[in-house]
Amino acid sequence: MTVGEEHERSFLFGIVVRVSSEVRRAQSRRREIPDVDVEEPIDETPSAEAMLDEKHARTLLDSILQSMPDDPRAVFVLCELEELSTAEVAEILGIPTGTVASRLRRAREHFHASVERMKRAMRQP
Repeated sequence: MTVGEEHERSFLFGIVVRVSSEVRRAQSRRREIPDVDVEEPIDETPSAEAMLDEKHARTLLDSILQSMPDDPRAVFVLCELEELSTAEVAEILGIPTGTVASRLRRAREHFHASVERMKRAMRQP
C-alpha cells in the first residue's frame, strides 16, 4: 500500500469510528425501552355495519319527523335534538313556555306512538 492510500484509509477509518461512537452515544440517551410492547392505536372509525345502522335510524327518525305536524315538530327538534331548554325554545319561536311544554308533550306522544307502530310492523312477517 502506498503512503497516500494508507493516509486515506486511516482518514476513512477515523470517520467511521467517530460516526459509530456518536450513534452509540445518541442511543444511550434515548429513554425508549425497546423490549416493551407498544399498544396498537385504537381505530375509532365506525364499522360499515355501525354506519349502516346509523343511516337506517336516521331514515326512521326523518320519516317520523315528517309525519309530525309543523308546530310540535319544531319544538321537538329544538328541545330533544338540539337540547335547548323550553325557555330558549319559547324565546326562539316567540311563544309562551306553556305552549312549548304542551307542543313538546304532543310531539313526544306522536314520536313514541310512531316508534311503537314501526316496531310492530317490523315484527310482522
